[in-house]
Amino acid sequence: AFGRVLSGVERAAEQAALLVVVTNELFSDGMDYDPETLAYLDVLARLNRAVARRADRVYEVVCGIPIAWKSLIIAFAMYSKFPMPRVDWEKKALSWALCWFPLVGLAVGAVLWLWLALAGWLGFGAVFTAALALLLPIALSGGIHLDGFCDTCDALSSHQSRERKLEILKDSHTGAFAIICCGLYLLVFFAAWCEAAPAGRAALALALGPAFSRSLSGLFAVTLPNARGTGLLATFTGPMDAVKARGVLAAWAVLTGGAMVAADVRTGLAALVGAGLACVYYVVTARRQFGGVTGDLAGFFLQLCELGMVLCAAVGQRLEVLL
Repeated sequence: AFGRVLSGVERAAEQAALLVVVTNELFSDGMDYDPETLAYLDVLARLNRAVARRADRVYEVVCGIPIAWKSLIIAFAMYSKFPMPRVDWEKKALSWALCWFPLVGLAVGAVLWLWLALAGWLGFGAVFTAALALLLPIALSGGIHLDGFCDTCDALSSHQSRERKLEILKDSHTGAFAIICCGLYLLVFFAAWCEAAPAGRAALALALGPAFSRSLSGLFAVTLPNARGTGLLATFTGPMDAVKARGVLAAWAVLTGGAMVAADVRTGLAALVGAGLACVYYVVTARRQFGGVTGDLAGFFLQLCELGMVLCAAVGQRLEVLL
């Protein structure tokens, strides 16, 4: 039965310009069934998985609201270390993956907020709290954005032509400038977390930072020109409807930035100032030095943005004390 139904779906897909397959959610009702019904449900579940693997897009509809699971899974699989089921990276699924990028930041921020809350409850010192606050987002992202930061630092420090800088970005080797800049970055970021020492609503505001930085990074990726026209970033942005993607990512930025201010006005506003400064530097540097953006530059911006938010939050706290 499994093979006959699946081959029928495949034949229909070959003959139809657009094929929509509607099926039921399984094994979520908590009811006991007789063995024959369970065998039927097992076959249907395998069919669901097989059809989903072949589909360009997969949606779960909850209360009439479609959820693009396939694009969501690709976003998490690419930009985080959260375990995800394996899916095929078709062009149509990739076209919306970057729009889920801020949700990856929300997941990273949730873990960060849990750590800050746990550290405060257990009474850990500022140094230990800051160390894990720095390392957790890097570990949960698999270091992909920090890798882009290092490659960009190598390229910028070379003082070569634009074409040579783009070649350096593609080079898998790590240069001396990348190591130096990475060490300095981690040192300053660690010091910023120590000074910020967020707690309560201020901790929540900064924990929303990874979602806000990814919203901006994605927005720049679909707004600024691609410096090479190829590469990993182009794989995600190429199939996209740029206008719709900008709207979605701008909405993410407004929502996450507003949530930061709502969580704690002083900390949120200070963090937004830091993000704004990072934005200005990034846009000017990307255009002048590289002629646009690449995947490495997107990671470079994300790391700078998150540093800027925490650093300005710490500065804002000190200014409040002084004034």
